[in-house]
This record gives sequence, C-alpha cells and structure tokens, in this order.
Amino acid sequence: MTLLIHGRSSGLRAEGSGHLSGTSVICASLLIFLVLGAASEAGAFGTISVWTDRSIYNVGDSVSISFDTGGPGATGTATIDIYGPISYSYGPVSIVTGSVYTATLTGITPVTGTYSVKVTLGLMYDVYEGYTSYQVVQAHPPFDFSLSISPPSLTVKQGEAARYTLSVQYSDPYYQNTVIKITSVAPLGTGMDWEIEPGNILAIKTLESTPAKTYAFTVTGKAEGVTRTTVGTLIVEALKPVLTYVSVTGIPPTGGPLYVGEKSTTVVVISNTGNAKAQAVKVVLEDLSPAGLAVLSADPAKDIEPLGTQQWTIQVQANRPGRYVGMLRTYVGSERILEQPWDLEVSAPEITIASKDTSSPGGKVYLGDTITVTYTLKNTSPVDVTQLAIDIQASDGLTILDKTAVTDIGSQSEVKFIVKLRADKIGNGWVRTTITSYGTVVQQDETTITVAEPPIWQQPWFLAAVGIGAAAVVGVLVLLRRRRGAPPALTLTQPTAPSEPLSSAVCPNCGKTLTYVQAHSRWYCTKCKEYV
Repeated sequence: MTLLIHGRSSGLRAEGSGHLSGTSVICASLLIFLVLGAASEAGAFGTISVWTDRSIYNVGDSVSISFDTGGPGATGTATIDIYGPISYSYGPVSIVTGSVYTATLTGITPVTGTYSVKVTLGLMYDVYEGYTSYQVVQAHPPFDFSLSISPPSLTVKQGEAARYTLSVQYSDPYYQNTVIKITSVAPLGTGMDWEIEPGNILAIKTLESTPAKTYAFTVTGKAEGVTRTTVGTLIVEALKPVLTYVSVTGIPPTGGPLYVGEKSTTVVVISNTGNAKAQAVKVVLEDLSPAGLAVLSADPAKDIEPLGTQQWTIQVQANRPGRYVGMLRTYVGSERILEQPWDLEVSAPEITIASKDTSSPGGKVYLGDTITVTYTLKNTSPVDVTQLAIDIQASDGLTILDKTAVTDIGSQSEVKFIVKLRADKIGNGWVRTTITSYGTVVQQDETTITVAEPPIWQQPWFLAAVGIGAAAVVGVLVLLRRRRGAPPALTLTQPTAPSEPLSSAVCPNCGKTLTYVQAHSRWYCTKCKEYV
C-alpha cells in the first residue's frame, strides 16, 4: 500500500513523515500510525472539511482523501483513520496549516463494503477532526450505455414543437454520473431544428413552411469514446381551418308568415377555430324542393382568418305557397366542409270576404227570377296578389248567367265580384264560391236560395181572368140599362187553374221528365229551359 500526500498553499508542495516542504511520497505498513498526533494534549477541539474524489470505488481502485487545515500560521501533524470491513490508519505526518492536503491511498480497497474516514489534525494547543465515507464495490464492466426515446412517435401541426424524453441506461451504476453528449438528430425536414432542454428533453421545432409528412429520425449520443443511437418518429400535419356554424338566421324569421312574393334572407355566420386561414369559403343553398323557389342573390366566397368569423347572406323568393326544403352547404374551394338542413314555409296571401249582398233579402226568390250576389273581397296581406281565381258552383235549378272576372288584388285593397243567376226550379238551392290564390284555397262561401212559385196575383192567368170578369160585368150593366129594368143579382166566382194531369210527360227534345207549372197551365223542361 502506498500513501501519497501533497498540499496546496502559495505554491507549497510537501511530502514526508515530518515537516512538509516540497513533494513527498511515503510508503508505510498497514499497522503503523495509530496515534492521533502531537496535539493530544490540546485543550480545544474543532472540525475540518474532509472529502474523497468519488463516493464509489471498485475493488482495487486507489482512494484519494482530501482535507482542509484551516487558517495559516501553525504546524502540526495529521492522522487518517479508515474504518470498515478492513480498517487502516496512516500518520502522523507533518503539516502546515493554511493548506489543503490530498492523500492518495492504494491497496486499501480489496474488500467490498462501506468505509468511514476520520482525519485528525494535532496542533500545538488544539485538535481538529473531520469525517467522510466511501463505498467499495466489485470491479465494473467496461463503460457502455444505451439510449431510448419516449414516446417513440409524436404528431404536431406545422409550426409546433415536439418534445421527447431521452433516457440513458449505463452498463454499470458506477458510470451513472458520466455525461452523454447528444451530437445529432437527423434527418429532419426543411426549417426543422432541435435542442436538448432541461430534464433530458429533446425538442424538435417545426415551421409553418415545414413539409407535412412523417419523419423518421436517429438520435446519436457519445461518451467515453462510445457512440450509441436511438430512433423516433415525428408526424407533421398540415395546418388547416376548422369551420363551425355560429348561427343561421332567417329574415323575416322562418316562423313566418312569409307570403308569396315576399323575399326571405338567410344570414349565416361561420367561425374558424383552426390554425390556418380558410380560403375561398362559400355558402350555398342546394337540393331545393319543390320547384317554385328562386335564389335571388348570394354573397361571394370569402376568407376566414384563424379564430375569425365571417357572415354570408342568401336571398330567396317563392312564387307559390308551400314548405320548401333544401341543404345549406359550406365549401372551402371545392371541398364540402359543413352542411345542415334548411326549410322555409311560404303562405298564400290572405284574402277575406269583407261583405256579401244578395238581390233577394232572406234568400227567397220566385221561379224565373234573376238573383245577383255581390262580394267585396279584400287583400289583407302586405303583398299584391297576381294569381287569383274564383270558382262558382250552383245547385240544380239555379243557372249561372254571368260573373265578374277578377285575377288580382293589390295589397290592402278591395275589389267587387258579382254573380248573376236565374231560378229555374222550385225548391232549395245553393251557390258555392271558392277563392284560390296561387293554387291555394284561401276562402269559401255558400249562399242558400229558396225558389218558390209566384203568388197568384203575380201569375199571368190571374190578370187575364180579372180582365174577362170585369168585361162581363160591364156588359151586363149595359144590357140592363137598355132594358131599363132592375138589374138581376150577379155572383162572380174566382176562376181556378186546371188541375195537373195525372200522368207525367217527357220533353220531346231531350227526353227529360217535364214539370207542370200550374201558374201557366203548361209543361216546363228544366234542362232545355223552355215550355213545351
């Protein structure tokens, strides 16, 4: 075993077993130096700093023990005691305070285990002590290491950084303090760079211009002449917009009513929550049904910046009532990104019958009379009606002679509609009016008419009979005057109409059964509209 002690103070180097001056090498037996030194009679104790060059040694390694002697100006001795599976003691050797001494000991690590070190300084009046420890382990294998990366693969967007954790596995714990230097990370894409961050973090940075693809790279590390590698994967995705509908609003609200001819505007607000500009974004209405809805205008394509919003408007107009459906679609260039159902309810303009007058109060007429029904129609909607149709239907026995032609009504305006009919059959009848706007029924009305036989004094034969009776009376009075006699008593009786024949007859023209009219004592054909 060998003890090499050297001190450092103002260029002073000393060696030997006495006063140190210069450099000395001392070879000593393991059984020498059990005393504490010349300062054993000192009355004061202090502490000094003691340390070894490593905390772990392999069997057979040399051990370097260093200690600080404190302030300058004194001489004394130093003793080193080692306690463990095998104990050793060295010294005393002469020292001069104000220096740091290092003792390099060989032959003291034949047995593994934990060893404690005690250094004692004996000065003229004082004693100082210091302590440290070290461990002796079996001989270690040659230095080597391996690298690993976690996670093995990462995915980032263009312009983002990927961060991996690098781990080192040494061939022996003895080498755990050996620094591994990362010398390269390659190959990488255009504009990509790397650095080692605290905590063994490998950061690979990309640019927005970095090509979007998968990169397989190799990490190379070196230490003590040994080179090792590990591989990783980085997937760079292209920046892209992420579009969402913020709102879709109808003006006027699609809850309506929206009338034929009115314009409806759909306002669409879209946001881009992605990390790239959305270019040439357009919003369109497609797959519209049924036919009858026209798209009058739509905003052109627009760009949306990241985290930005844009608004589009689409204006439509329907030419007939109904429920229209379609798809509201959003495209970026030619790629469809968003879609949602769209619908619009369109109503026919509101037409009301403001008033109705008939030429026969109470709805009672006589056979052969002409009836006039006058309607006042009003358009209460905010749009003009340009497609108006009025259909008149009458029951059997009522003949439609004429009706007014009405095809349009202005907004908030009124028009007159007149129907003329003739009563051709005794009994109850009806006149039904149906008003249609753009093919949709908006109003219906029915008028009941009762057709009766005229009263006796309105019948033609009654006037003839009265005339004949009056002529007869006048003739008798004249005759009596001429005879100058008293006029005889005269009783007049009301003529009666001939009774209806018991058997029925048919029209010689059309074959329809004839109706016997007592007022005229004649047969009447309701189909041919004439007496037979």
